Amino acid sequence: MLAATSLLLLTLAHATNAFPVTQIDVTQAQVFAIMKGSPSPQRDSLATTLVLPGLRDFFKTTKMKVSPADIGTMHGTLPSEEVDSNCHHEVTAESPHISGSILDTTYFKWGVSNVSWKGATVFANTEVDAVLDTSADIRVKIGRKIFGRCRKLAQKTTGVDIKSKGKTGLGLNLTASNAKIEQNANKTGLELVFHFHADVIGLVIDWDVTNVEASHCKIKILGITILSYCGFLEKMIKNGVNKLSASASRMIVPKLQEKLENAINTKVGAVVRIPLKLH
Repeated sequence: MLAATSLLLLTLAHATNAFPVTQIDVTQAQVFAIMKGSPSPQRDSLATTLVLPGLRDFFKTTKMKVSPADIGTMHGTLPSEEVDSNCHHEVTAESPHISGSILDTTYFKWGVSNVSWKGATVFANTEVDAVLDTSADIRVKIGRKIFGRCRKLAQKTTGVDIKSKGKTGLGLNLTASNAKIEQNANKTGLELVFHFHADVIGLVIDWDVTNVEASHCKIKILGITILSYCGFLEKMIKNGVNKLSASASRMIVPKLQEKLENAINTKVGAVVRIPLKLH
């Protein structure tokens, strides 16, 4: 009975960490590069590139569903910025707040998005329609120069909302950290051993910056209608989208991490051992 219980526990232990990549073909030079010296980013980078093809092959035939509820709403805040410093109407956008969300349910699968991931080691991806909502308090001060100095006559603050839509790429990014090479349990071969880490990255693929809609854009103070900040905020959105398009941003998405762990039967942070085949 004890022997049967031990065998069952051993079987369960292997089943809880059944990483989908079961073998990696390597050269002597690659083995030597990972074995020499102390742990380093270069070693981890090489290990990651060795694991990627197998994971990508796995996700060519395996889908992982992602819905708006999985991602939730992503938030960010930009620094306050002065729109117009003119004494007659000083305009400031105070701490613009950005929130974004995806609009549709989609599936992670390797090769869905034909985009460059800016060097990120992506093994599964998708693209989806998304919306960006930017809100800010606009503070307007009306003044008049008296004896060369600006004297404030009135001040008013109003809220502004700007909405825009686009297409965003989502990718699952791999890092094989603390990589090393060890003999297997039977001392008959070598294994690549590493800590498995994965996170979600987002990349703007295409954004409709020609049709940005701003609401509550007019403010009237002392009979003067101020319009200058509307165009500024729309321009800010366009510049922000351009910056987002230039790099991939990492996101913390616990629900997707759990789905990934279930899909590959491996916990993020777990130690993975993959047999190596020299050629």
